[in-house]
Amino acid sequence: MNKHDAIKFFGTQVKLAAVLGIKQHTISGWGDSPPEIRQLQIEKATGGALKANESIMGKISVLGKPAKKKAKTA
Repeated sequence: MNKHDAIKFFGTQVKLAAVLGIKQHTISGWGDSPPEIRQLQIEKATGGALKANESIMGKISVLGKPAKKKAKTA
């Protein structure tokens, strides 16, 4: 997901910030994409209309804890 799509979905940076419980100036400092944990929050807040980047899903579970690695089988 990129920052522009998230802002567009909610209408303004102020509204997006309110949904995430953060200050608007924090969003201004993001770069092209929201931080990983914010992407997960946005995905949840949009009911899945906006999806977190695939690379995040392997690193973080929905609860914010490291994802468990699968054991290798011989």
